[in-house]
Amino acid sequence: MKKLKGMTWSHPRGYDPMVATARQWHKDTGVEISWDKRSLQDFESFPVEELARQYDLIVIDHPHVGQITAEHCLVPLDVAGRETELADMRAHTVGQSFQSL
Repeated sequence: MKKLKGMTWSHPRGYDPMVATARQWHKDTGVEISWDKRSLQDFESFPVEELARQYDLIVIDHPHVGQITAEHCLVPLDVAGRETELADMRAHTVGQSFQSL
């Protein structure tokens, strides 16, 4: 069985939806996702680049996007060669979630 590790915010609004989504993803795909959580302060004091080395999935807050872009430590989704994945995400996201990518 394939297993992924994720990191998210330690607030119920950040953690609980990821756990619920992981449960459904496991049912649908057989892929297990385990989620760790950090306080917002921990996100600010711990390098995102290091998190990227340790985790397959990271839920970040928008203030970190500039740092992540500058450090090139995460891979963007909207690049050439990812058209199939993007079309799949567009077809399977809820509401206007896809537009927020």
